[in-house]
Amino acid sequence: MANEMDNEKGWNTKSLGHQHADNNSFILHGFGEYQALDEGYSRQIKVSDHNMILVDGQGYETENLDDIWVENKNIGEVKEFLNSKELTYICGETAPLYKKSLNMKRIRRHVITSMRNYYIVIDELDSTDEHNYSWNIHTDYKGSKE
Repeated sequence: MANEMDNEKGWNTKSLGHQHADNNSFILHGFGEYQALDEGYSRQIKVSDHNMILVDGQGYETENLDDIWVENKNIGEVKEFLNSKELTYICGETAPLYKKSLNMKRIRRHVITSMRNYYIVIDELDSTDEHNYSWNIHTDYKGSKE
């Protein structure tokens, strides 16, 4: 609806708020504490500060701009959403937001919850090039190497 009003009135309201580079990021809270938190409130606007995918260590085309909408007309998109008594499912696509030089055709995140404390996150990645993918998750707990 906002895009329709922008087009009708000739407005550009995407730049009126703030935007983090966090489409498809998630936060999980349970048992009185954060299991996966949003670290993305530093002074930098970067994919790596959120629970998201990095491609060869890189993120959005417009990282570290005060307003990522200024230079980027591409947007993330919710592809599917389902909510029932048994489960909730959402699928988001963010490939258009990543650096064009990465040639990403698909960066789709599927999140499913059974409403019984179970969450499933599936990332679907496709590019015309070979890449190293990193899956970021931020937490208050320190990891350990075994």
